[in-house]
Amino acid sequence: AFVPAAAWLPLALEPWIERGAEHFVFAAAVIAVVHLVLRIRHRGIIQEHSHLCQLEDDEEEFPLKLGLRY
Repeated sequence: AFVPAAAWLPLALEPWIERGAEHFVFAAAVIAVVHLVLRIRHRGIIQEHSHLCQLEDDEEEFPLKLGLRY
């Protein structure tokens, strides 16, 4: 659901952005903020994954892939 919106949004907003410098600056600021939010969220997901406990010899990986714990 995210990809079509991400592809359509620049096409729809291009005429609005071209109307003035303040529109361009506003669009660039929104893009920068969204980028930072997504980057911070991605780092959080990576940190959460790296802090998971290692599996024991008798544990299976399948329930953990589903987000389940023993």
